[in-house]
Amino acid sequence: MPGGSFLRNNKSPATISGFKLRLGGSSRGRSSSRRTTPGAYEDKPITCIDWYTLFAFCAWDGGRLPTDAEYGFAAGGGEQQRVFAWGNADPYFNTHKDFVVATLVDQADNISKQTWGPLFRTADPTGTRHISGPEMIAPPGLKALGNGRWRHADLTGNLLEWTLDEAPVFPPPCVDCARVNWPDPPQDQASVYPPQWCLADGDGGFDNTVDGARGVRGGSWDNAHELSNLSYYAYGTSRTYASIGGRCARD
Repeated sequence: MPGGSFLRNNKSPATISGFKLRLGGSSRGRSSSRRTTPGAYEDKPITCIDWYTLFAFCAWDGGRLPTDAEYGFAAGGGEQQRVFAWGNADPYFNTHKDFVVATLVDQADNISKQTWGPLFRTADPTGTRHISGPEMIAPPGLKALGNGRWRHADLTGNLLEWTLDEAPVFPPPCVDCARVNWPDPPQDQASVYPPQWCLADGDGGFDNTVDGARGVRGGSWDNAHELSNLSYYAYGTSRTYASIGGRCARD
């Protein structure tokens, strides 16, 4: 399936300094790189951004969100069908700490360690959550050994990335391989955020939304997410997450 313009652009995810729009939504976790004023995290990729806001940002910036097919083609190296952006070798801390921003097992002591920031995540002594913040998230492009076949940075690891649609894509042959048959929003809710049609029926939550979910790809610094290109995740469009960001495609 051809990668299209995605192969020629979007070498790195969107960063804080390039993103100055107002953000909405809710967030789980305490690892957001976003702040209301310029600070120490300006060079880090944007996190805690919902699908709609990133969709609008890419349009404003002259681009669009990549489709799942485009992301998968680039991350897999086209016909090479790589398991990870760099190839097929399973990542461990002692062998791939310079390839990917992730939580990897060190084969020497069988302990999971971060490949960026402090070796270990800091736990909140008053609860079960981690308070390391965005220190585990790296500025884009610092793990060049793990770049994809066409030199895209961070296709594996650092952050999960929103795509335009949701996997699985239509099987070939297809003309428009994006799965974008979600419902149109009611026009009377243009000034409401989040619009009620995004909310789940009954409980007002975001996990199962009326307008469906969108795919995220690539794995992240958080070991809750598989790094393999064979892994797919889908999240509610109005939710925000500390381990999800994105990049814009350009035609």
